[in-house]
Amino acid sequence: MASTATIHTYTVIRVAPPEYAERAPYCVAVLESPEGSLFTAWVDGYQDGMQVSIGQVVDRVEDDHADEDPHFHF
Repeated sequence: MASTATIHTYTVIRVAPPEYAERAPYCVAVLESPEGSLFTAWVDGYQDGMQVSIGQVVDRVEDDHADEDPHFHF
């Protein structure tokens, strides 16, 4: 998987299910890889009121589970 992706569309979750409530607000996005594939991922680093836009480039977070559940950050 590429080290960056582009936001295709996104949503900010402000009222989360109980298991994610302490992380709210957070951003979940449909991202587009440089090859053109679309996929859904959690985008870390969102802070309430932060400017997020379609077309914005985000960076992949490298961790032990990145291939199973990739996530990105602003």
